[in-house]
Order: sequence, then structure tokens, then C-alpha cells
Amino acid sequence: MRILHAAMDEDSDGRVTIAEGAKLVRRLRTALMLRQSAPIMQTMDTDRDGYLSAEEFQADLEHMDVKGKRTIEDSFDGFDTDRDGRLAAEEALPLFTFLLPFQKLDTDLDGRLTLSEFQKVAAERLASDERVNATEHYSYHSGIWAGIAALRELLGLADSDADGQVSADELAECRFHAKFGGSAAYHHSRDWIKVLEEAVAGLQQQQQAKAKEDRRGGQKEEL
Repeated sequence: MRILHAAMDEDSDGRVTIAEGAKLVRRLRTALMLRQSAPIMQTMDTDRDGYLSAEEFQADLEHMDVKGKRTIEDSFDGFDTDRDGRLAAEEALPLFTFLLPFQKLDTDLDGRLTLSEFQKVAAERLASDERVNATEHYSYHSGIWAGIAALRELLGLADSDADGQVSADELAECRFHAKFGGSAAYHHSRDWIKVLEEAVAGLQQQQQAKAKEDRRGGQKEEL
């Protein structure tokens, strides 16, 4: 739990808030989705510049068995958050969601989900608006929405003094809370910790490999 707290504590003040934790959840889920979508991006990015252009997207769309192709083509600019005329891998994630599960749920093909359409996969609304767009649906499909809900539960259980912030000790003690075991907070935090531990192990391996290479370089210079 302490490695999780350290990763969430963005300002290093020893206390974690929902806002700080949510940033970590988004980063972890986005990293996972980027890995999962990499083959799609590589296939569509024909000029291998690391970006998806409107032309590349339209060319690939011609070979896809999806409904409402004109609506999808017109939606491309809406995913281009920096307005540079192309989509970076992270910008393309909501678009890929739009092409796959979103299209299956959008039964009236208007590019937005009604609540009745969305309730097929979610019990609660993601926004106060009565309709949910593709980017908002991505938050659900990617696991970000569920992750933040689990985070709220986790910090709520851990916040023993109810001050809206959680210390490392409070988070560690949360493991013994009667409602923690088997909860969404338990399952998600276990997954987050596993990812963080793997990242730390990978970094340590890189550092060890670099140190070994540096030693070899030093030995060659001596010779």
C-alpha cells in the first residue's frame, strides 16, 4: 500500500487526495489501453510517423465492417484535442472505442449514446448531460471510470479522520478494514500495486544493465 501511496502523492506532502489518485488511475489505465491498441495503431499508421491522419483513418475505414461510416469520418476532428490535424496514440484511444463497442451500443447511429443504450453496459450515468458522447464512453470502456470509483471507495475507507486526505499510514491500515476485503477497492488496488511493482522492477533492471555497461566501458578504456 505504501508504494501505491507514494505513486499517488503527486506533491510529496505525505497526504493523498482523490484528485491526485485519479491522475494515477488515468495514467495506469491509459498505459494499458495504449499497449492493447498498439497493433491497431500500427496497422492504421501507414506512414509510420506515430500519428493517425484523417487520410489514413478514412482509407482504413473503407475496409471496416461498421455502420454509419460517414458519421465516424465526420467525428475524426472531435478526437483531435490539440487541433494539429492528426491523432497521437493517446488521442486515438477514444476513437478506437468509438469504432468498436461504442458503435455496437449506438443503435440509432447518431454518434451519441442515449441512457437506454448506455445502460446496456453501465448502471450509472457518466455525465450530467442526458446523452453520453464517445469520449465519455471511453472513460467507461477503458476502466478509468470504474478505477476512479474504486479509488473513492479505497480512500473513503482509509480516511480515518475524515479530513479528505489520506496518509501512508492510513492507507496501509485500510487493509484491515472490515469492508476492504473482496471490495472493488481491494481488487483495483491490488492490480495497481502489481503494475507499480513491475514498473519499479523494470526500472531497476534498466539501471543494473546501464551500470554493467558503464563498467564494461570503463574496463575497455583501461585496456
